[in-house]
Amino acid sequence: MMEKAALRGSFWRKVIIGLVLVILSDVLLFDSGGGSVLGAYMGLWALGSLAAHRAGWRNGRALGAFGLSLALAAAMAWDPSFLGAVLFDAMLMLAVLLPTIQGAGDGWYWFKRLAFHGVVAPFNPLLDFNRFTKARARQGERVSLTAMVPVLVLPVLGSLLFLILFAMANPVISDFLNNIQIGGLEENDVVRAIFWGFMAIVIWSTLRPWRSKVAFRRLADGTPGRIAGVSVASVILSLLMFNLLFALQNGLDLYYLWGDGALPAQFTFAEYAHRGAYPLVATALLAGLFIIITTHPKSELAGNKAIRWLVILWIAQNLLLLASTVERTLLYVDAYSLTRLRIAALLWMGLVGVGLILVTWRMLAGRSLAWLVNGNVLAGFAMLAACTVVDVGAVAARWNVAHAEEVGGRGVNLDLCYLNQLDGSALLALASLEQRKDLPPMFQQRVTLVRQQVQQRLENAQVQRGSWRWRDAQRLAEIRALGLKDLSIPKGYFIACNGELLPHGARYDESIPYERY
Repeated sequence: MMEKAALRGSFWRKVIIGLVLVILSDVLLFDSGGGSVLGAYMGLWALGSLAAHRAGWRNGRALGAFGLSLALAAAMAWDPSFLGAVLFDAMLMLAVLLPTIQGAGDGWYWFKRLAFHGVVAPFNPLLDFNRFTKARARQGERVSLTAMVPVLVLPVLGSLLFLILFAMANPVISDFLNNIQIGGLEENDVVRAIFWGFMAIVIWSTLRPWRSKVAFRRLADGTPGRIAGVSVASVILSLLMFNLLFALQNGLDLYYLWGDGALPAQFTFAEYAHRGAYPLVATALLAGLFIIITTHPKSELAGNKAIRWLVILWIAQNLLLLASTVERTLLYVDAYSLTRLRIAALLWMGLVGVGLILVTWRMLAGRSLAWLVNGNVLAGFAMLAACTVVDVGAVAARWNVAHAEEVGGRGVNLDLCYLNQLDGSALLALASLEQRKDLPPMFQQRVTLVRQQVQQRLENAQVQRGSWRWRDAQRLAEIRALGLKDLSIPKGYFIACNGELLPHGARYDESIPYERY
């Protein structure tokens, strides 16, 4: 009896926490612009989930996941991003599910578990209602009309959502709905109700995750079977040929990239660098896959000394190939400029290198496949978590400004349009460039005008409801402390993305941001 009372108390505690979180989401998030308030709300959400799950207090791994979710919420408060939101949600779901699962599992197991939980989460209220009615039926109690409310939430809110979408697509439906007046109910009220329902479902999935009876298999490391056509002789011959081919490619890279050898007249260093970067990363990935498949720690292939040494030599060549790929990308950056996508490519190359090292250690130390997967998952998570704090756009902007041809750098002419599109990420880099005294007057004017555009957009966003961002506030404070002066815009002109003043009506790419005056 006492156990049942405790369960009821736990259930109603979660209901109260859920209601508080839904109300807070309406106050803080509804009609907001996705600013730092989102991170503050995520922190409250994580604390509410921790308060609701007392079992997690006794689980070290769950507490660790809760701690990571709070750290990611802080990162979202500093600089909100989609990546940060995804990582926060994954960590919070991991924290609430860990106490319900025996054993730590591995990366692949938890990927399937979290994906399945995401699919069933919208139906959690219905599943809870089903459990509730069965429990009342066993006790001989009748289910009241109010108890059926949870059943109606999903179909009613889903129908309202589809109705709004149809109204947006069909003017006949839109006109019909506009002419309906129900007790002063406005369109915004319907949208708010849908928002409440959505937040209630998402929050409830973290407060009462479905204790799934679906069994997900963990990665097994039994004795591998023989793969057709794969023998000691075939693997040795393959590794010999692969090493020779890689030696040829690495030799060319050592001569042209590292040794400053002269390319044939029809090629440029930029072309040589750009054409090889991504195919060579794919080559390294295929090499890693080949090693994982053919050199299982418990197989006779992995125990063969010749194969082990050939694999080590091949992985060393793969790492040299990756280093050359990084050099190719840096050469391409030197010839053109640095962008967020090129930084992402460099980070991805680093992850591939870590993966190859882990594959080698797995073979030499006899580690399990789960160990290999978990090592790669942790490396990937660490890199992504770092990207939620480090502004890669600001890194690209600072590098481009420092290496631009206009300031005597090795790079090309500064792409002010790209810096304009980086918004707040480029503001401090533009300000530092604007302060230089050795710039050509016309170029300095363009830099000032682009900085004005970026700063004005940032200031406008900061005063909008829910759009204030901690990191952008710091940037604006630094800019104002510099005391930079704005330029007046002649009447009848507008600023192009590269800072040029153009008369109204001039032909211009409308897809690139600019301001009209």
